[in-house]
Amino acid sequence: MIGGLQALNCLDIRTLATEYLEDELPPEDRATFGQHIEPCEKCNEWFEMLRQAIEELGELSTDELSTLTEKVLIHQFRRRKQGRSESEPEEEPETGTRSRPGT
Repeated sequence: MIGGLQALNCLDIRTLATEYLEDELPPEDRATFGQHIEPCEKCNEWFEMLRQAIEELGELSTDELSTLTEKVLIHQFRRRKQGRSESEPEEEPETGTRSRPGT
């Protein structure tokens, strides 16, 4: 757990957003998060889109998601929580299907 954050930049906001939304940040770090996001239009807009997406996805039951979609979503949320950007190369999540060369 992080404690006593001094100042945050936009990348920090993206890295800590999940912890903020899950109320895992200590109160002083939540305040530091808010001090950055409130005046930063870019982060504020991104954070509100994230919050809205989570709210809308939270209304879906797992029965409504295909197995592949569920795995891709979990994979992306884990990447973001670990602070990796979408442009960083990494193996794709296991889909349970494999393509054969020439097929």
